[in-house]
Amino acid sequence: MQHNIYLRRIGVSVPCTDEEFKEYYRGINTFRRKEQRHGRCACPANQRFACDMVCGHCPHIRTGDMLSLEEVIFEDEGVQYLDIVTEESRLFDEMIIEAEALKVILKRIEELMPIAILIGQLRIAGYTETEIEQLLHIGRRTYAYRLKKLRGIIEKEFSEIMQDFFPNP
Repeated sequence: MQHNIYLRRIGVSVPCTDEEFKEYYRGINTFRRKEQRHGRCACPANQRFACDMVCGHCPHIRTGDMLSLEEVIFEDEGVQYLDIVTEESRLFDEMIIEAEALKVILKRIEELMPIAILIGQLRIAGYTETEIEQLLHIGRRTYAYRLKKLRGIIEKEFSEIMQDFFPNP
């Protein structure tokens, strides 16, 4: 039986062997099941092949068991989760700012080169450069050049933010 790996980011199905199919979806299925147990994923069975573990853009994402900052924790005292996180908590404010900055950068990367995120996911999943080249049908030097060019654009457009994340030694 011929298997295909569906790459949602670029809308392409890549033919693969049975072993490659199992290896690719093993981590994804584990992640998806965990998210479903926590009520954060409502992906129907006929759409699971499209899961790429990037939940921020998935139409099936749910809040699940994640608490809202306005969630009342102690009913009798009327205490909200936000009350526990102190206003003077600089770390909390920095985390929110960093998360928003990263969302903006990620959105820009998706606009310029959607395949860059997929390449990163494949690298994290343990694929070698040669395997990525074969899966995407793009030469290693070609996508390395494109990634380098993309990084230059992102560094120019978001120089202040990038210095916060990657300070010069």
